[in-house]
Amino acid sequence: MNGKNIFDMTEYLDDEYINASAPGSRRPGIKAKRKLSAGFIAAVIAVFSVSAVTAGAVYTTFFHRESIDRIMDEGQADKLESLGTVSGDYTENGHIRITLENVASDGRSISALLTTEPLDELGREYLDSTKGWYQTDLYYTDTGEIAVRDTSMAGPSGYVSGEPFTLKFSFLASQDDFSRGLELRFRKLVTGYDGYTRAVETEEDNEALNGLHLALDPKQNVRTVSFFSEEGMELTLAPLIMSIEHQHTEEPWWFLTIHMKDGSEDGFTEETLRNNKRPLLRDAEVIIVDENRCIETWNLRRVIDIDQVDYITVHSPYGDIDYKRR
Repeated sequence: MNGKNIFDMTEYLDDEYINASAPGSRRPGIKAKRKLSAGFIAAVIAVFSVSAVTAGAVYTTFFHRESIDRIMDEGQADKLESLGTVSGDYTENGHIRITLENVASDGRSISALLTTEPLDELGREYLDSTKGWYQTDLYYTDTGEIAVRDTSMAGPSGYVSGEPFTLKFSFLASQDDFSRGLELRFRKLVTGYDGYTRAVETEEDNEALNGLHLALDPKQNVRTVSFFSEEGMELTLAPLIMSIEHQHTEEPWWFLTIHMKDGSEDGFTEETLRNNKRPLLRDAEVIIVDENRCIETWNLRRVIDIDQVDYITVHSPYGDIDYKRR
């Protein structure tokens, strides 16, 4: 079943009730332990029956903060919450629960976080057998046709049996029409006799993940800032997504430095590799526009304060190229 939490519409409630009913205080689908009076419950239902129709549920707090910080960097859950992109939707089938923690879209690419946890022995056995790997397929909700097939979700390097773990889902620059709703469906991965891993094709073989699906709204919900090279190539930066227009090459350009207005730097350079730091960039996709130009899109590991970025230097095979504001 899919779930949402009405107690996140808290602007109408006193602080003592907000603290008792905050999303971080309980798991979705499980009743809160604190007792509330019948009168208070009736008042809340009356408020939400009106406001939910016009505004819908609003999520501001993650359910799995520690797991999110592990897959990204320490303190990133706080920064993600400040973006206002928390989802809180979840899907479960009695074996596994998958929570859509957040969805950030710049109108052309999506960065999302999915947290997976077992609910029974079957779910645990499956996740243990793959160390958290599974397959995602993306469908258009209006027609049911496939949008993206066979996107493997790699399990975390520190997978621990029975514990929730968070993965990053990227849908980078592959879809022309972001006005259509999307739905994520999940399939089990198995290793064949030939040693190759592939997704199962039938429901019978997919028992641990059967019925799991999550709606994904691809419409833009984060701001972007544009920077330009001297040649007029554009770099578009969102808090979790970066798209770089540059001269066409066979491989991604990889290295860049983000110069902040306060003099600090972030990015991904050779020094990052030498010092074994966690790189800013991950999950790249290159779209070839023509024989002289391509757009390279990256999912970012950390939230970037785009208003505090001064300029960006891309360390290309042809030398350093500065992308600056106009």
